[in-house]
Amino acid sequence: MSWYLTDRRRRGLSFHLDLYRQEANSYITYAEIDAEIGDNDAADKPGKFKYASWNKWEESVYIYLDSIISKNGVPLSYVIRKDLGQDTKWDELDRKTQQIYNAPLQGFTYNLDSTKVL
Repeated sequence: MSWYLTDRRRRGLSFHLDLYRQEANSYITYAEIDAEIGDNDAADKPGKFKYASWNKWEESVYIYLDSIISKNGVPLSYVIRKDLGQDTKWDELDRKTQQIYNAPLQGFTYNLDSTKVL
């Protein structure tokens, strides 16, 4: 249950105890899978920046930071996230994207994560 509550908070969603009760076994499985994911699964670090290959390098940075879990439990790419489009619907975003865009861009853990990214 604690995984469910933490996941909902990280995604900026409200808690529904009835929803948890209906899907308890699924959330237990999700918690087990989530616990297995760690920095060992990190993508390769991007190579040295070259202006000629800016787009490819930028994409590799996002992929790398997406693969590392930050101090607040979401992908480290939240530190350099781009703005969502105005037509974006929160409910249509995947779990990871909701976490990235719900993470605060201020505070103690953000400062630690920002330093790590830089």
